[in-house]
Amino acid sequence: MIDETLIPSQDDLLFIAEWPILRFAASLMPERAWFDLAMRVERAKVLLGFRDSAVNAKTIRRALGLTNDAAAMNISLRLRANDTEKFIQVLKSSEGGWNPEIRIEGRSYLDAAISKGKGTILWYMPFCFSMATIIGLKAAGYSLTRTSHRVHGFCPGPFAVRFLNPQWICAEDRYLHKRVTIDSKKPGAALLRVQRELANNGIVLINIGAWSGQTIVSAPILGGWLPLAVGAPGLAHRIGAALLPVFTIRMPGTSAFLICIGSLLPTDAENRATAINDSVAALVTQMEVAVRRTPDQWTSWEYLTFDEPTGNRST
Repeated sequence: MIDETLIPSQDDLLFIAEWPILRFAASLMPERAWFDLAMRVERAKVLLGFRDSAVNAKTIRRALGLTNDAAAMNISLRLRANDTEKFIQVLKSSEGGWNPEIRIEGRSYLDAAISKGKGTILWYMPFCFSMATIIGLKAAGYSLTRTSHRVHGFCPGPFAVRFLNPQWICAEDRYLHKRVTIDSKKPGAALLRVQRELANNGIVLINIGAWSGQTIVSAPILGGWLPLAVGAPGLAHRIGAALLPVFTIRMPGTSAFLICIGSLLPTDAENRATAINDSVAALVTQMEVAVRRTPDQWTSWEYLTFDEPTGNRST
């Protein structure tokens, strides 16, 4: 019987073709050249028919109120290049060789949350440069536990999950206190581990995204709706942990990164549904400002829709 993990998927094959270029960049090219290389890679994908140059452009144009398609397409291309550069950053980090300039904004919010002694959940907004987040918080003296799914890494294809993604995991683990891997078939086991970390006043990083939870709401943002998993605010409400939004951007015109830690999200309403609604409303208010600031670093354009949601929604 053939082992399916040895058969590359279409996603695998495209990424495998990129792999030598990414490895070359991480090993031999200066950091200042990474983004330009990533742009060349993404343009090549468009020319070869592997990528649609207009992907997400209509959504971006409508959400940001842009006057032409060219501006929206440029944001879309730059986003894909930023995402590709992120792979180079991870490969460089796996060798311990990436030491970017990283600043932290809102550190007082995190310190205040830790002082309460009930654990802190950092709810990570979907921006490209999560590796810089982990490196920066570690350098600042914070001990971080990260949740992730089994397919976390470069590519969700079965070949990459088995042979390539472990390098991503190892790169991150250099800067983590612990990792909690979520098994979609047994999510309860991961939840118990997260609760133990929070009970010990730990800091747990949980990604925002509809792909990472069982309870989903549609949150109003940028004139549309974004599906969000709300396990993080639900957990914070249940056990009294602090819930803070966080995201990392590359500051325009520089090679420095900025970790932005937002103010405490409200989770103390008596009713769980109300608490979740309150925290989501406060989150998207902060997230919309961040997206407008750096739209080419926000990775959730493909999930944003302008159709009225039919299921759970947050107001």
